[in-house]
This record gives sequence, structure tokens and C-alpha cells, in this order.
Amino acid sequence: TFTFYLKEGVQWSDGVKMTARDFIYSWKRLLTQKTAASYAYLLFDIVGAKDFYDGKITDFSKVGVKALNDLTLEVKLSEPIAHWLQMTAFWVTFPLREDLVEKYGNDWVKPGKMQTLGPFVLSEYELDSKIILKKNPKYTRARGEIDEAVGLIVRDDSTAITLFETGRLDFMADLPTLDLKRFRGRPEFKVFPYLKIVFVGFSQKHSEVSSAALRRAFAMSIDKSKIPELLFGSQEPATTFVPPKVLGHVDSAGLPFDPKRAREELSASHWKKPKKTLEIMIINRERNQLLAQFLQQEVRKNLGVDIDIIGFDNKTYRAQLAQSASPIYILSWSADFPDPDNFLSVHL
Repeated sequence: TFTFYLKEGVQWSDGVKMTARDFIYSWKRLLTQKTAASYAYLLFDIVGAKDFYDGKITDFSKVGVKALNDLTLEVKLSEPIAHWLQMTAFWVTFPLREDLVEKYGNDWVKPGKMQTLGPFVLSEYELDSKIILKKNPKYTRARGEIDEAVGLIVRDDSTAITLFETGRLDFMADLPTLDLKRFRGRPEFKVFPYLKIVFVGFSQKHSEVSSAALRRAFAMSIDKSKIPELLFGSQEPATTFVPPKVLGHVDSAGLPFDPKRAREELSASHWKKPKKTLEIMIINRERNQLLAQFLQQEVRKNLGVDIDIIGFDNKTYRAQLAQSASPIYILSWSADFPDPDNFLSVHL
């Protein structure tokens, strides 16, 4: 059982008092199938939460989350979960205002209707153009001296770089791969750790890659030590699905780069060249294209196997992935909380 004692006097941006019931409503909404929330599973460790989601119980009071009073929230788990407390810092567990969602429906997220507890409120949102945030007068914690923040939505990398270098942007959260090389060493260039794994996936619905020996052959034919240099970044070659510096990571795990063993595994897989060249599917982004081209070269050089690269926009890629349209694909997973469970329990 976790008992949360909420800070007294916290107000939403419109002056309404925040209470424990805002969390109750938010979590009930997350667990309601009609909401179609992809992150509902994060709450399944709570007593009765999975049954409520599945419709086995309809009375939410039987779920192990209760407001003992305005400022006390009690949560009961079905069993001890070491990492569960960390999940409450993830945004899907944040509170919501029932009165606003009920009043505005799907429009509750729009400027002038959305109310927040954070340092800023949403002032303007122009689709595919910009987001303007203004300071929340009801916010009681330190905010610095920023009264307004403008986020420009720039889809073209070269345009974003030009805006940054001409002073139109104060910062960028990411840089195109080919610009990383010339920015490294500048005082404004900062590197921060990011718990993300990028990997090559195989769809076993395709007979061409159904052999485990073939997949081992592919893994050992790729010299991953070259990837950080290729991408001009601070990436580390991955040996497991759990990143370095996270509990559960093992340096000695995984398959080494070994072209000789790779060819032996290819032979053991009884590989036969398919009538149609193997395809690797990617999202059309510069970094993915560089990675795919590198993999294409490594597999051809060390195994004599040809691979074609096919790229899609993100939406089309996701639809193709759901249909297992390609035998091989490049995908990534970023942690929602810093625990190995967030990597090892992922089903992709």
C-alpha cells in the first residue's frame, strides 16, 4: 500500500483547488476501455485495475485507489512491485479535471479550456506551426524568469538549423546526424543521457527469417562499434535490450561481431536466396537511413546477402509494422521510467 500526502494549497491555473479526487478521475479514465489509452497497462498492478479494464468489474470503488480525504491518496497493489513508485512520475498518471473533460469533451485540451498545475498554461496552438505557453499565475514553485515560451514545429531539419544559427531558436532538443559533427565542441552543444534502445527486429511470420541461426548470423555480421562514429553521436553499442547503467544490464551478454561465426550460422540455417530480395523497413529519417545503409553494407560484405531498404513516414510505417509487412525492420524503445522492467516487459 502506498499513501500519498498531497501538498496543501495547490491550485489549478483557474484557481480551483487540486484534490486527491482529480487523481481518481484521471486513473479511472485511463483504465476505461472507451478512452483507448495505450498506457492503461501501467496501472494494472493496482488491485482490480486489470479486471476493471477488461470489464470484469464495473464498480471503480473496487479498484485499489481511494481518496481518503482531499489531500490523501491511497493506492493498493496486488503484489509488491519494486519499480512501481517510479511510474507515478510518468505523465499518464498525472491528475485531470473531470468537470473540464465532461464539459468540453475532446476539446478540453485546447487553449483557454485546458487548465494545468505546471509552470505554464497553453495560450495558443497552431497546427503544424507553433505552440505558445504563458506563465501560470497560480504556480507556486520556482519557474525562473520566463513569462512566455514559444515552441516552433519545424519539420525540415535544415530549416530548424538555420533558425537556430540565426537566433530565431534558443535551443533545439535534437540535431540532424550530419550537423552533429560540426556542432560538437561548441559551448552551446550539450549531451544528456537518454534511455533508448535502437534495434533490428525480425518478423517470424516471414519464412525467410524464421530461423534462429539466420538471425544469429545477421547479429554477428554487424560491427556495432562503428555506429557511434557513423552517427557522430554519443551512442553506445548495445549488447542487450537493457541499456548500460540500468540495473540488469550485462556487458557480456549478446552476440559478438564475428564474421566467421556469422557465416557458419548462415550455413546452419540452410539459407536459400529468396526470389525477392530481403527488405528492411524504416521510418524515413536521416538517422534511420544511415543505420539501414550501414546494415545493408555489413550484411552484404560479411554474409553475401542483399537487403533492400524501404522507407515510410511514421504513420504508414506503424501501419505496415502492425501488419508484419516486412521481414526486417529498425525500431526503437525509449524508457518511460528508469527500471529494467520497462525494457524487459515490452511487447513489440
